[in-house]
Amino acid sequence: MQNTFISGVTHDVRTPLAIVRNEAEMLELGVVKQEDVAATGRSLTEEVDRIDRLVSQMLEYSKLSAGNVTLSLESVRLDALIKETVSRMDEWFRHKEVTVTLELVEDAVVQADRLAMERVLSNFLQNAYHASPLGGVITIRLSERRLEIEDEGPGIAETMRANIWDMYVK
Repeated sequence: MQNTFISGVTHDVRTPLAIVRNEAEMLELGVVKQEDVAATGRSLTEEVDRIDRLVSQMLEYSKLSAGNVTLSLESVRLDALIKETVSRMDEWFRHKEVTVTLELVEDAVVQADRLAMERVLSNFLQNAYHASPLGGVITIRLSERRLEIEDEGPGIAETMRANIWDMYVK
């Protein structure tokens, strides 16, 4: 259970850490224009805050393993959350020249735990990024009843499909 917990935490923290590292390297190399330094600093602060929230909720994984999760349900505009998450990961996508195409129904509101939904969305986008070829396209489609994230990768092997929803399966 401890290994499972550590694996889950590591998985969720990697995306914001990658963004922080990328932006910090850009600042170090002097690639960021003077007029963009403040925005890059804000982005770094947002990612550190995101990591802090994730760390604060690490115990949720042990609760999840025990089937004892308490969610804080609220009205979440899923289209806005998708745009925010994609924007936050933009530098990451540019690094691999991946284009993200959004096909979103506006004002799509769901009852969800915002942080949990953001984690799921970040994980799906991270997986799509890793599966995408250089210069690939990730398409995000949101209708009133369905969210799809499609990449141009090789897909999931038939032998793995039965297990993809198991916790921490790679």
